[in-house]
Amino acid sequence: MGTKRVIRKPRWGMIIGLTSLCVALIISGIVLYRTISTGNILGKSYYNDLETERISENSPQNIHIEYPRTGNETVNAFIKNFIDTKYSDFKKTLNADIENAEFNISYESSVFNEDIVSFYFSTYAIQPGMAHGDRGIDTFTFDMKSGKCVTLNELFVDQKYHEKFLKQLQEKVTDIVSEDSDNPYLSTDEVIRVVKDTKHFTISHNSLFAYFEPYQIAPGYKATQIISISLSDVQGLKLEQIEKVAQNITVQNFAESQFYKEQHRRFVKSYEGKKLIALTFDDGPHQTLTPQLLDILKQKDTEATFFVLGSQVKKNPEIVRRAYAEGHAIGSHTYSHYNLVNLTPEEVASEFERTNEQILLATGESPIMMRPPYGSFNDEIAQNANAAIILWSVDTQDWNGLDAKTIVDNVVSDSKDGSIVLMHDIHKASIEAVPVIIDALHEEGYTLVSVETLLEVRGGLENGEAYYAAYE
Repeated sequence: MGTKRVIRKPRWGMIIGLTSLCVALIISGIVLYRTISTGNILGKSYYNDLETERISENSPQNIHIEYPRTGNETVNAFIKNFIDTKYSDFKKTLNADIENAEFNISYESSVFNEDIVSFYFSTYAIQPGMAHGDRGIDTFTFDMKSGKCVTLNELFVDQKYHEKFLKQLQEKVTDIVSEDSDNPYLSTDEVIRVVKDTKHFTISHNSLFAYFEPYQIAPGYKATQIISISLSDVQGLKLEQIEKVAQNITVQNFAESQFYKEQHRRFVKSYEGKKLIALTFDDGPHQTLTPQLLDILKQKDTEATFFVLGSQVKKNPEIVRRAYAEGHAIGSHTYSHYNLVNLTPEEVASEFERTNEQILLATGESPIMMRPPYGSFNDEIAQNANAAIILWSVDTQDWNGLDAKTIVDNVVSDSKDGSIVLMHDIHKASIEAVPVIIDALHEEGYTLVSVETLLEVRGGLENGEAYYAAYE
């Protein structure tokens, strides 16, 4: 057996060094695709007609847009117009140097009852020459029967209860602006004005949330301020509340899962001398496609690695829990799919921490691997990731709308011993390709393992190190 060699490449500003990735950047374009995922802040679907639409573009700009599609076409038209306007406004601002521009819209949803659903949208835009990206927030609450957008005032039976809620909100805002008692961020009159003009709000089954953009009630470095008031403290709501449902964050089958992992580690050495390839899947979990993929992997007795978005884990924790319990490796793909090099250190830390928290809630373990969106990171990001940086040596380009046969051909023709293959479990064609890929690679004598197993066999993982492959 030859000398073991794990490929660790220098961590330059934007680390994109592989031929396959260069080709992908040249031929990529906009891909609009539809995925199904529960949009719910509790990780459980209370509104079953909710789907997620995505717009993805990797070149010349980094575009990642997610927005909901509901069972009400009036609501859908409203949201689509909002998204189209935001995207169009961004494109109008682009200057000649658009190659490294980025635009990101993500959303979260909360459900008050079967008729009232709220959506919170976070927008981020940056282009070359800007010191920091522009951030924005938008919120909409809909009556799903009529399709009407509900205002904050319309949640209450009459004006006096609305004013009472604003008084409660004013007290909480005052606490924030007065953190520096010698130099409050806002005067009392300014607090009253800001609270009175509150327009960003959402409502869940147990709380009413108000959102304030950077610089509204606190210095910009503190980002968006979110204030929650329990519905038990809010009087005069016009709407009938559904029965409260406690969030179930109990992690099941930990003993079995930990036992499996211990057994797994004991057998790592059994892979030595074998031809190994790691299949990896980004951007999930997807509510319907990821379970289908897990069924295939179980049937084929194959390990894989999932680099998950924290925002999607929050919506579908049970899928990540299942993947983990069935022996697959779970890594972070950040929370919002931002290009990390465009963020401040505090924002990067938030992307890591929020994702790790969701993975911990779902599996009982924090991830030891992180894949940066677009493969983009720098030395500081790597040092602060508290995880190994996992890139790829084979890009299937499934994100570019390819059919299953082409995806299969890309994997089989480009893979070799030690390859790390990039796929996405949010595309139907990718899932269709997986069983064919597994059979084809098995016929060529390959054993398919997780990235964690691959790197353990070929030399181990180290926090802050970047791994593209693990060639013998």
